[in-house]
Amino acid sequence: VLEATSEMLTTFGYQVLGARNGAEAIQILESGQEIELLFSDVVLPNGMNGVELAREARQRNKDIKVLLTSGYAGDVLERYRAVDEFPIIDKPFRLTDLARRLRSILHEA
Repeated sequence: VLEATSEMLTTFGYQVLGARNGAEAIQILESGQEIELLFSDVVLPNGMNGVELAREARQRNKDIKVLLTSGYAGDVLERYRAVDEFPIIDKPFRLTDLARRLRSILHEA
């Protein structure tokens, strides 16, 4: 799913840096590269979840935009007390809907 979504987003003109888990994502965030937006599933392998990752990203860069995704978003966000903290797109989503949401989030003040 990561590779397919990354490839599709690249066709929409986005530069994508993929991470297979929260630890890899943190390494990318710490690499010094300018990251405008974090798009993550709420459920991640190897411990850290997407809400925790988004919070870590915001600690490192208060201006980073975040979009989370999940097939059962409401329950997960309630569990992590993040209902209004981050925008979410429910799975399954159409790529055009994802691209529209990303564009909207990147261009909001």
